[in-house]
Amino acid sequence: MDPASRRRLIARSTVLSALDDGEIERLLALARVRSLGPDEVVFRKGDAPDALYGVLSGSVRAVTHSSDGKELVLRLMPAGEIFGEVALFDGGPRSAGVVTNERCELLVIERHAAFALLETHPRMALKLLQAVSARLRSLTESFEDALFLALPRRLAKKLLELVEQRGRPAPDGVRIDLRLSQEALGSLLGMTRESINKQMRAWQHEGLVRSDAGYLVVLAPGRLAAIARGEADAA
Repeated sequence: MDPASRRRLIARSTVLSALDDGEIERLLALARVRSLGPDEVVFRKGDAPDALYGVLSGSVRAVTHSSDGKELVLRLMPAGEIFGEVALFDGGPRSAGVVTNERCELLVIERHAAFALLETHPRMALKLLQAVSARLRSLTESFEDALFLALPRRLAKKLLELVEQRGRPAPDGVRIDLRLSQEALGSLLGMTRESINKQMRAWQHEGLVRSDAGYLVVLAPGRLAAIARGEADAA
C-alpha cells in the first residue's frame, strides 16, 4: 500500500480521523506498518502491551481459547478499527489474542508514542474513549442476544453487520468481502458449526444467501433484516 493510500485510510479511521493532514504525516513518521498474511498472530493473550494497533487494510479477529485449544472468536475488526488499547492503558497483559483473517497492513504505534499522541491530541483521546464505549455496548448487546435470541435472529444480525462493514455490490445482492468459515461464524455467535450450516443451507434454499467461491452473498437484505427484528419466519 502506497503512503497516500495509508493517509486516506487513517483519515477514515473512527479514532484517527481527529488528526489533520500534518498530524497524520507525523503519526506515520512515528509509527511503523506491519504486513501480515492470513491467519498470522498479531499478539497472544497474556502478552505485554507493547503498542496500539490500527487496521489499515484487511481485517483481524480478537480470539481466546478454551482449555482444549478451541478458538473462540470475540470480535471481528475491519479496516479503520483501532485495537489493543485496553492493555495499553492499564498496563496489564493482553486480555485476548488477535489473529488476521486475510492479508493485512497494520499501523503499529509503540506505547510511548501512543501516550505522547493522546496527551497532545485530546480530540483523539475522546474519540478513542467513544470507540471503547461503543465496543462495550456491542459486547453487552451480543451477550444479551446470546441469552435471549434464537440462532436465526442472531445469525441474521451478524450477517447484516458484516454487510455494513464489508459489503460490496454484486449483480444479485451484496457480497461480504471476507472469507469467514462457518466454524468461525459459529464461534463468534457461540453456536456449533453444524447449527450454522443447517441454517445457512435453509436460507440458501429460500434464496436469502448464496456462496461465491468462499465468500457469502446476501441476496435479500430486507428479508434478513425482518428475521433479525423477529418479524419473519427464520426458515
